[in-house]
Amino acid sequence: MTKNQRKKLLVDKSLQSALAKRTVMYWCTTWLVVFTLPIMVRTITEQLPFNMLATELIKDFWFPITISLLMLPIVVWDSFRFSSRVAGPVFRINEAIQEKRETGKNADVIRVRDQDFCQGLVDNVNQLIEMLVEKADEPAGVAAKSQRTEQTSGSVN
Repeated sequence: MTKNQRKKLLVDKSLQSALAKRTVMYWCTTWLVVFTLPIMVRTITEQLPFNMLATELIKDFWFPITISLLMLPIVVWDSFRFSSRVAGPVFRINEAIQEKRETGKNADVIRVRDQDFCQGLVDNVNQLIEMLVEKADEPAGVAAKSQRTEQTSGSVN
């Protein structure tokens, strides 16, 4: 595991931008509900005109709305940082697979940061890479013999 900082905030642009959009959407929906419910309740109970209610609600909620507007970029930025803990390892696995597909060479062991998620997936992919390296190093006759043994034992079961 590597301990260095990731240099890019956006590792997987499609995943991370979708997460940011959802965060903003949830923020907007929350404030819509926070405004709509009191207007509906006060309209029914107090029989006040909508414009009076809206003015009162703006007076009541201007401070929380301002604070949440100031916090929204911080929340979106943190969602980018948090999601890079998943996107980074997935990006590295994808690079290893592409390298194998395009060059035919076995990829190096994939290293991720200690705080990244998907550690189990990365470990499994690294074991697969090691297995492919071992198979590539076997002489052709031994590989063919082991394949025949696997096929015959598979058909017996």
